[in-house]
Amino acid sequence: FALLLARSCPGCQVISFEPFAENFTLLESNVRGYPQVRTVNAALTGQSGHVSMIDGRQRSQDHRVTASAIEGQVPAATFG
Repeated sequence: FALLLARSCPGCQVISFEPFAENFTLLESNVRGYPQVRTVNAALTGQSGHVSMIDGRQRSQDHRVTASAIEGQVPAATFG
């Protein structure tokens, strides 16, 4: 999605949040060469701090975050 925005609106600044380490590595690789894209290795949530990742198993796009301590903790950020 970050690439779609960067390509369709080259004058825009894009901030892309990705909490899952494997996906974040792919994100950084995909947007290399697009200086208007800033990547943030954190979940975008309603409050700053840390949240837990729930592993989606077969597909990394099925991973999700939860406030309860289930698995590995990741940073969380807000716009506020």
